[in-house]
Amino acid sequence: MPWKARLNGEPVFVELTYSGMVTPQDLLEALAAAGKLAQEGRTQRFLADLTTMIGGHSIAHLYELITLLEANGVDRAMKEAIVSPNLDGNQEQMRFYETACLNRGYRVRLFRARGEALAWLFA
Repeated sequence: MPWKARLNGEPVFVELTYSGMVTPQDLLEALAAAGKLAQEGRTQRFLADLTTMIGGHSIAHLYELITLLEANGVDRAMKEAIVSPNLDGNQEQMRFYETACLNRGYRVRLFRARGEALAWLFA
């Protein structure tokens, strides 16, 4: 499986780690798992680590994912910090996701380092 999801930390947040090729179906499965964990941990904070992700999905797939967030009533109070040291590799897709989420009222931000991401996530 090219992704893992778990509850982490105190205060609690959902951590998603992606690696290798991540298909559109993988994204949907990760979203469902993250939602269940968020309910279990009573959190709306998410950290997505894309450090070892190569790709496997398109901007259209990311748009579909954002549409599912809205359709499933994901609270706009959620925060998602995305860590990718190599923002240049998939920059167009990541910037699209960040901007599209922000345009819909979701707080999503890209970071190159985990420490910066966590600082923002809990600010």
